[in-house]
Amino acid sequence: MIRHIIAIFTLFCCLLANSSGANAERRLALLIGINDYEHLPRLEKAVGDVNAMERKLKSLNFDVTSVINPDRRTLNIALGRFAARLGPNDLAFLHFSGHGVEIDGDNFLLPRDIPKPVNGQRDTVKYEAIGLRRLISQFNSTGARARVFVIDACRDNPFEQSGVRSIGSSRGLARVEAPAGNFIMYSAGYRQLALDKLGPEDNAETSVYTRVLLSKLDQPGLALAKIAREVRSEVQTIAQGIGHVQRPAYYDELSSSLVLVPEGAKKIAPEQTGPVVANISPVPAASDKQIELLYWNEVRTSKNPAVLQSYLAQYPNGSFAPLAKLRIMALKSSKLKDEAAAKAAAEKKRLASLTDTATDATAVDDNNQRAIQPVPILSRRDLVIGVQRNLQRLGCTAASPDGSWGPKSRRALRNYARHGKVRLAALEPTQDLLNELDVINKRVCPISCGPRHKLSNGRCVAKSCRRGEVLTSSGVCVDRSERTKNRKRKAKVAPQERRHLKKRSRAERRKKKTKKRRAETRVRVLRKDRNGARKVDTNARGPSRKKKVCADRERALCQWDN
Repeated sequence: MIRHIIAIFTLFCCLLANSSGANAERRLALLIGINDYEHLPRLEKAVGDVNAMERKLKSLNFDVTSVINPDRRTLNIALGRFAARLGPNDLAFLHFSGHGVEIDGDNFLLPRDIPKPVNGQRDTVKYEAIGLRRLISQFNSTGARARVFVIDACRDNPFEQSGVRSIGSSRGLARVEAPAGNFIMYSAGYRQLALDKLGPEDNAETSVYTRVLLSKLDQPGLALAKIAREVRSEVQTIAQGIGHVQRPAYYDELSSSLVLVPEGAKKIAPEQTGPVVANISPVPAASDKQIELLYWNEVRTSKNPAVLQSYLAQYPNGSFAPLAKLRIMALKSSKLKDEAAAKAAAEKKRLASLTDTATDATAVDDNNQRAIQPVPILSRRDLVIGVQRNLQRLGCTAASPDGSWGPKSRRALRNYARHGKVRLAALEPTQDLLNELDVINKRVCPISCGPRHKLSNGRCVAKSCRRGEVLTSSGVCVDRSERTKNRKRKAKVAPQERRHLKKRSRAERRKKKTKKRRAETRVRVLRKDRNGARKVDTNARGPSRKKKVCADRERALCQWDN
């Protein structure tokens, strides 16, 4: 009997152990990094962020899946498979590093093969990209215990540099309302730009935000919310050191604090992933950090390399040591350029003085008569063509230069004077006017577009209307059905009314023609002078054609000029 009890107890313990093992928490991570965009500007640090994050998360017992430079189909498949693996007790960790854009209040993550948009394809970007709200909803449906999103996509809007109408905000991402159970971290705040590197000498593998985050993730006993606050504070301080504003944002909707490394666990030594710029020194005490910040604020604007070198001597591994080294190199390079420019100016002055001396000597030998090089005199045609070409270059006329100065050329010169705020003595081409126009290297007259066009990126493009609307000749979008009704209403005018209108317009034209002919009619009156010869008075106006009576009382001969 006792043996049976022991066997049953042993079996119960085994089942309990198996049940607890089946319900144990799993840590799953999906890392996405895209550098090689096909139609957008290429990035430098995105893939490096993923590689460094993969090493860090594996050391924290995460099951990591990395996706490098995926297209839209590959990215959707990876997201679907990752969501299918998540269970109720799992911890999900998603890291995206690449291009992102905010459109209509929602954030969209751009795959490698996102097409280059053209005008009117705002919705196409939404369909081809991965919406962050949809992604959060997809992960919420898995029932995972906690879901962490790290979005390092707060860069410049790539669609602003594609030569088309701006799509989305100029930079940064928008705020997203995170439901319960989610923790979202952004590399920058609302509409802020995240730094990829600190300067041209920064050859580190990762971006500034990821460097700081990696140094905080493995701290024992530190909750994720506190990690996000410390990362925000340190990144903000580093960005201020180079005159940039970057304050990483995070949204905590977790029901309880999330600790990645338990209290008392041994912290893993950080890996060396690059030169000294990439190394993040341990955070000193608050008082020491404040002293270092004050010291740096005092010396960072100095133009003396020795002052910056004193900071490096005091804090060789400080937070601003890489910036100090870059600043010293820039100052030394600037000093060398200034010295070279000063030597060139001195040499030019010396040569000019020698030339003046030789010219003076020649003038003395020629009975103090200095030879003056004559200024070439342009012909009238060449002068007109030169002025017309400059007016066309400055955008004040669209006519080609033909060498004929007429009303169009005067109108163009008048436009130049009005928009350039220049007073001209006359609207005629002169040598002084040609010299004045030659030195102007920017457009003066604005671009003028017709009613059916609008100005976009320095050129006139045709206006577009919404579906179901048409563009009228005055440049107004009207409903297509309403325009059709108006046309049909005009077509239903009675034929008798149309004949009446046609008859009335014909009578009005005949009346105007008769009035014009009467105004041009002149009477030739023949008068007699003292000698009896007939004299023609061409200035006399005859009476009305209806009365047909002569103007003079003697009833002289009248000839009517019909």
